Amino acid sequence: MPNQRSLAEAKPGLVLLERFLEEAGRSRGEFGLEPRINYGTADPETWETAIRDWQAEGATHLSFNTMGSGFKTPREHIRAIEKFAQVALK
Repeated sequence: MPNQRSLAEAKPGLVLLERFLEEAGRSRGEFGLEPRINYGTADPETWETAIRDWQAEGATHLSFNTMGSGFKTPREHIRAIEKFAQVALK
């Protein structure tokens, strides 16, 4: 959760999740949230914004997706992940 392309797209699902958790007597703070950030246009500023926004929303983990980015070799995917890691681990 969630599997949307952006936090804005995920908001309705997050509201629903929060309601279900509340009904179950749980809080969002004790429920992990792992968004997926896409490689997209390879723009580090876009990644930084997404990371910051998701952290503010309570994300506890994140995934990075390089599929569909036009890479032809595993090495190209690895380079993209390494570039993202430099941004994410600042």
